[in-house]
Amino acid sequence: MKRHIEIHGIIFDLGGVLIPIDEFLLTFFARLTRIAPGQSKEQLKRLIKHEEGRSVEGKETGTRFWNQVLLELNLRASQIKDFEKLWSQLFEKYAKVDRKVLSIAKRLKKKHKIGIISNTTDDHAA
Repeated sequence: MKRHIEIHGIIFDLGGVLIPIDEFLLTFFARLTRIAPGQSKEQLKRLIKHEEGRSVEGKETGTRFWNQVLLELNLRASQIKDFEKLWSQLFEKYAKVDRKVLSIAKRLKKKHKIGIISNTTDDHAA
């Protein structure tokens, strides 16, 4: 006997699904190594991934997040604006809506409830 599954809604993630971020992140880490010489892309990725968890969980602000990253990299706090500016500029340039995924969502919306979920922080959403 076939089992009937009822779909109540479909949820799309924002970062990485509706908005692909791979190119953005690769460019960000490449540029970040210029600001933090002596650090490899892999070291920076590990550090930022570790610190990012607290920010995404709402346990700290974006400014606090970058301050922690700067502290770990032994850089001056005055460089935080450079980091934030770099993040914002590159995100605006590279993070674009995936038209294929958007098209799928629009088709599914005709028969199902559609939602978007994200762990994006307030700093990134602004």
